[in-house]
Amino acid sequence: MKKAAADEKSWRAGSPHEARRAVFKLGAVPRKCRLFSVACCRLAIKDIRNPDCHALIDLVERRADDDSLAADVAKLRRKVHRWAGSARISLAQARGWYALYAAWNAADPQSRAPVHGFLHSHRFRDLLAEVYGPRNGGATFDAAWRTSTAVSLASQMYESRDFGTMPILADALQDAGCTSDAILNHCRDPLATHVRGCWVVDLVLGKV
Repeated sequence: MKKAAADEKSWRAGSPHEARRAVFKLGAVPRKCRLFSVACCRLAIKDIRNPDCHALIDLVERRADDDSLAADVAKLRRKVHRWAGSARISLAQARGWYALYAAWNAADPQSRAPVHGFLHSHRFRDLLAEVYGPRNGGATFDAAWRTSTAVSLASQMYESRDFGTMPILADALQDAGCTSDAILNHCRDPLATHVRGCWVVDLVLGKV
């Protein structure tokens, strides 16, 4: 149990470059990259004032599971770019950085691995543990644990973004035979901030 907790906390260690390299090592798939960026945007949402940026964040989150929205994302991204240019946003200012760069990165059609800007603050580093799972990539999932109850709980949380039943999901997984400390502890951690893209929920739903 201590080892699992240490694995998640290790995302806080090292430079932004080292954290980004660890993401590449785990496999920086487009969906995970987008959802991590969206989670960062939502964490800093009070600093994002432009309504088109808010709309872009919502659209990118939907696009993570629906490639047909790619063109819509690109169109709204161009609109945000035009607004940023006309408003003379300064990236040196925090609000300007969040309003332009956070939404802009989330909507990047190349879906690159997390940029350095999202890896300086510990509050964003914690989201790496939430979206990508243990830094050592050691957590495995047995398909036998994917019961109808577990899938139903995970689906409800994923769609609603209300993760209040994570401890109940842990019980369902344990009843199905799950013995993974990393998985069970993550579900039961009272200090964890869960977001769409949560690595345990994704495992239950078979998402990558």
